[in-house]
Amino acid sequence: MTETEYHQWTSLGHQLTDQGFAALAQGRGEWGQTQLELAQTYFERAQDRHWLTYLFHQRFLYHRSQPDPTPAFTLAHRVLEGYRACFDPKGQIQSLLEWAHLCGGAGEPYKAFSLLANALALAKAQAPQLVYLVLCAQGAEHLEAGEFAQAALTLDQALTKGAQADAWQKAWCFETLGRAFLGVYRPQKAERFFRLALAEFLDLKDKAAVSRNFHPLVELEGLLGTGFSRSDLCLAARSCLKEA
Repeated sequence: MTETEYHQWTSLGHQLTDQGFAALAQGRGEWGQTQLELAQTYFERAQDRHWLTYLFHQRFLYHRSQPDPTPAFTLAHRVLEGYRACFDPKGQIQSLLEWAHLCGGAGEPYKAFSLLANALALAKAQAPQLVYLVLCAQGAEHLEAGEFAQAALTLDQALTKGAQADAWQKAWCFETLGRAFLGVYRPQKAERFFRLALAEFLDLKDKAAVSRNFHPLVELEGLLGTGFSRSDLCLAARSCLKEA
């Protein structure tokens, strides 16, 4: 294979990939899949594992959002193997997190936790800056499984391992801690974390998240008599939601 052939084949692969996903977005599924299959053949001909993995990853993301995510499970393994072959630990960790989320949503929590354990080990060894993201994913999975106390412990670890420096992830951790403490019948702790989350999401101007945290605070006020409705935080939230 010459350098010219390599560039020709990868260029054709990129064009077909763009055309394929544009067609899928327009509801032209069969034609879009055909273009993506052709793109795959060109990346394989060019022996470009990086772009082949990118293609598999994008196809995985597409299929996991469809009513039948079955093809995503097959692609998840190919994506992970591709990132391994490219010596890309960040890609491996991301693919493990996404695969775990898919398994959790499909009612396979044990598989999800196994994948997350692998992601955590890899992050600790090769990408310590991503440890907090794996811990956040583990916390979310524990919450989904009804393991509220473990979710709270894991999310607290996530905050100490780097989530505090990630504005959106920090706010999400606060919100999820609120839900975890509701699950273990500790409404005062839950109220505190929902307040923290609401303040953070207001700063981020995330109206959907503001709404998610505002409503449990209103309910907790009825239970605890916190005076939330008279607070500046409540007024700011109401003003934000009116603008939505």
